[in-house]
Amino acid sequence: MATIQISDKLMNDIMDVIVAHDKEAIDAGIGAQYMSALIGYMVARYPSTNTQKKEIISHLAQFSEHVMLDNMAADEPTDKPVAEPAQEEAFGVWKPEN
Repeated sequence: MATIQISDKLMNDIMDVIVAHDKEAIDAGIGAQYMSALIGYMVARYPSTNTQKKEIISHLAQFSEHVMLDNMAADEPTDKPVAEPAQEEAFGVWKPEN
C-alpha cells in the first residue's frame, strides 16, 4: 500500500466540501457518516469481484480503526498519574542494622 499523508488541512479541506454539500455535516458525527458512505460508494465502483470488495471494505474499516487509535494515543497526556499515597503514614528515623 502506498504511503499516505494525513493532515488537519486535508481533513478540513474535505470537510469544507462536504459541508458545502450539506450544512448539517458541520456536526462531526454527520461528517464522519458522509465520509464512511463515500468510502462505500467508492469501493462499490472499484473494478473487482463482490467478494474482493467486501474484503477491501473490511481492511479499510480496520485501517480506519488503527488511525483512530493512533490519534487517540497521541492526544493522551504523557504524564503518568501520581501514585496514591500510602494509607498509613510512615515516621521515625531509619538506621541500618550493624
